[in-house]
Amino acid sequence: MLVVVGDNDTFPLWYAQEVEGIRKDVLIVNTSLANTDWYARQIVRRPVFEYDEAKGPSIYRGKTWVKPTSGPLKKTVYQADSIPPIVPLQRASEFVKDGLRLILDPRQTPIEGYLQRSDLLVLMIIQDSWPERPFYFSRTSGSYPQQLGLTNHTIAQGLAAKIFIPPTTPSRDTVFIPEQGEWLDVPRTKALWDSVFAGPSALIRRGDWIDPPSVGIPYLYIATGATLAQVLNDRGEPIEAMKVFNTTRQIAEAVRIQTSGTLPPPATAPVETALVTPSDSRASKQLPIKKQP
Repeated sequence: MLVVVGDNDTFPLWYAQEVEGIRKDVLIVNTSLANTDWYARQIVRRPVFEYDEAKGPSIYRGKTWVKPTSGPLKKTVYQADSIPPIVPLQRASEFVKDGLRLILDPRQTPIEGYLQRSDLLVLMIIQDSWPERPFYFSRTSGSYPQQLGLTNHTIAQGLAAKIFIPPTTPSRDTVFIPEQGEWLDVPRTKALWDSVFAGPSALIRRGDWIDPPSVGIPYLYIATGATLAQVLNDRGEPIEAMKVFNTTRQIAEAVRIQTSGTLPPPATAPVETALVTPSDSRASKQLPIKKQP
């Protein structure tokens, strides 16, 4: 499951699936289309595909991936058609699924005080298929997971954030990022950055971004690289941190986004004790990156 929000983060994925045959096993849920009356019905009718290892990233090969026995939305077509377009949320409400306990705050929902059909559909899919199916939000969705009460319940892996049950204490490889309200899977993000993502090298090679309204797409690489570089630096890996930081800076220069020119110093606490909890503030903040006016 991967939640996306618009054209720029949806069409490339559809092309990859329908033309290249890559990751057809992933259900892409576009929150804009999910507000229509036909979209949930289409999800119910969608086949369940096998994971094609040959067309997936090499870091996922040689493993066993269990094919789900049913679709992600366990509803009839009639029930899918019956999801209301909008419902009022007059007070904070609890959403519970297995070990996941969320508070839906009407002051934080995408439309204050209401849940739209798209919000209801996302919550229904979580209820019906998580954790049997991994559930991700594209980083293009911004604070949408937090608006649905998922603060502290997502872990970033590259350009997507996965729903998970947070550990009682952080570790070297699982770090909470207070500025983003989510955790970071350090080794997975580093592996994706080093051996899977082709975007950074393509952006640097092209040396330009001709469509300013969609500059948020390359900006996600910059934000991801900046966070990863800072975490690596904080945990005592300055050489690896500088490699990621330099690539991040080259992307920013290519697409004309202003960034800090230096890597902030590491956290002052020793690496082995510099663990972060949701209530902590990191000694060194995320790299100061801003979009060009």
